[in-house]
Amino acid sequence: MNAKHLETKAALSTILQSVIESKTIPTEPNYNYCYLDGAHDAIKTIVTRLHVADRLGKAFDVLPSNANIDKGRCGIGGTTLEIEAKRHSIFIVCTLGGIIGKANDNPEIFAIHGKMKPKDIVPELMKDMGYRKLFVTPDSFWKIIEAAEDSIGLNKLHSDYFVLYDEVHTAVTEAWRPNVLAPFKWIWDFKNKSFITATPCEINDPNFLALQTYRIEFHEPHVGKVNIIECKPYEISSCVDAHIANAPNLPGNLFFFYNSVTEIAEAIKRNGIKDCHIYCAAKGDNYEKLPEQLEVFHKEPKTGEYAKINFFTTRYFECFDLMAKNATIILVTDTTKPHTRVGISNKGVQAVGRIRDNGEEGDKPYMIAHITNHRSRKKMKSREEFKQEYDLHKTLVIPYNQYVEKCNCSKVKPLISAQEPIKAITEIDEGTNIATFSQNKLDQVINELVCNEEFNDLQFIIDAWERGKYGVSVTEHRSIPGLKKTAKKNRFRQLINLIHDLETNRAGYMMGVAAKRLKEIQKESPLAFEAYHTLSIDGIDALDYNEKAIRTELTVLHNISAKAKLLYLLDKEFEVGDEKLSAKNLTDRLQHCYGVVRLLNVGNPDAIQKAHLADFEREGWFKIKDARETGKEPRTYSIAEKLFNLDEPLYSSDESVSPQNT
Repeated sequence: MNAKHLETKAALSTILQSVIESKTIPTEPNYNYCYLDGAHDAIKTIVTRLHVADRLGKAFDVLPSNANIDKGRCGIGGTTLEIEAKRHSIFIVCTLGGIIGKANDNPEIFAIHGKMKPKDIVPELMKDMGYRKLFVTPDSFWKIIEAAEDSIGLNKLHSDYFVLYDEVHTAVTEAWRPNVLAPFKWIWDFKNKSFITATPCEINDPNFLALQTYRIEFHEPHVGKVNIIECKPYEISSCVDAHIANAPNLPGNLFFFYNSVTEIAEAIKRNGIKDCHIYCAAKGDNYEKLPEQLEVFHKEPKTGEYAKINFFTTRYFECFDLMAKNATIILVTDTTKPHTRVGISNKGVQAVGRIRDNGEEGDKPYMIAHITNHRSRKKMKSREEFKQEYDLHKTLVIPYNQYVEKCNCSKVKPLISAQEPIKAITEIDEGTNIATFSQNKLDQVINELVCNEEFNDLQFIIDAWERGKYGVSVTEHRSIPGLKKTAKKNRFRQLINLIHDLETNRAGYMMGVAAKRLKEIQKESPLAFEAYHTLSIDGIDALDYNEKAIRTELTVLHNISAKAKLLYLLDKEFEVGDEKLSAKNLTDRLQHCYGVVRLLNVGNPDAIQKAHLADFEREGWFKIKDARETGKEPRTYSIAEKLFNLDEPLYSSDESVSPQNT
């Protein structure tokens, strides 16, 4: 063993000897180890180079203890490696969905979730056979501590259990969760613990900085490819709609990662989507966004049960395995909608990294895309600049505490507003209101500020993806230009020509943009839309784009179809015989039939054609005769002969079409 290996071995006293011997002396040329000086206390960073398709078991027989592990890519098998490890393990998992998903696949997992109490965990800790595999969210970690206090004791828990904080970056990225930092109160008491993620964030807790750092790198330049779709500031919705419109043309399902239930609901309404699922927090205010489509909300993702179009909020950006053939994965961020503006290099990479490639046909995603806009600012404030600012802000903690102490001595309740400048970076005691600076909370604040800077310019967005080991291409979202302001006649001509362009050059527009614009034109000018699809561009040109002539031609064609339907109504409505009928009776009944089939007035297409008694014979339907026996009787008529034949009826025999005879 060379000097470099001896140095590493001495520094890592907690790592199993077998790991060092088998993994730090490569037997294959494709798995290389190198040693880099760290920034803190000269701790070495151990870098292992694998192939992208490799699993983490290529680097470790078991996960090392007291380690900060950058696993290189999502889905590399870190959790699985620890599930298989022959030791008791506690997994801190960021989401309940991630726990349930793993528990469904692994019966040996003991999932701590829901209304489970510490006493419910005690029997699991007391087992004397096999290895315990406890999965818990940060919010419920305290339950294990209390369960151990009531059973095996904390000393045994701390010595016998290995703690793996999975996706540890969430301790920084999810500041909105009130208890996301709770495990840090107890985790340092465990003899063996490690932290793992594919998207490391800066954590400056002194205990964390003392850990041995491992980093997985790859021989290949990228773990995947992402296409950034650059939008103008207010084009995000139209770009999302374009991809929704194109969903039927995709070989697999469409998965949007879009952190706004409001925006998701609006997209569903705009596009009239029925075959879709929303995966978000089960909260009433989320359901209120789509009260008439509650069936689209789903609690947990399940393989094989996805809709054609699926939406995920940040609740599902981590900790679940998305297995779907030929999936299209789209992250959506919008600088004008703060909730959607997730950190690209952490949350964004995690979101698109949900897809799992098990080496089978169709496992690789059909496409990964990022729909986004940016601020068009060429400057980006650095992390160090934010740190310098907050070094000044931290000085507010001392005068705040002095103020609180004076209030406490005087038995005066401190103003809540006094906490505003410091509450984001401190822990405030509920009893005394005294504030204690929290480095972990400061890390959360600075991470959010730095991630927000990524959206200043397209190049910064590209850089963020490349830091996440993704190859990047860029496509500009092209919206269809609006029509020029002009005279009504020329506008009609523009609409017809635009329809022709959209229909004949759909491939020239990104995704479903053409189809969406055609629907808008159909709503704006039904006449132009119908004319193009009925008369063709040549037929319209022959009529010199004259709206009146076009409307007349469309009405004539419409009436040909209406009259064909009318025959079946007439056959049921009128019978040959000697029944005496008034002219009003005959024309009223005929008028009703005209209305049913919408036989239009050629001169006024917005109105139904007026029925006349002469229509019966003029149109070749029935021969009408005078039914009076003497000239003194009121004029009446009877139907003497039917002048047409039918092959088969269009309407069911029980359909009523006429008003009450008069």
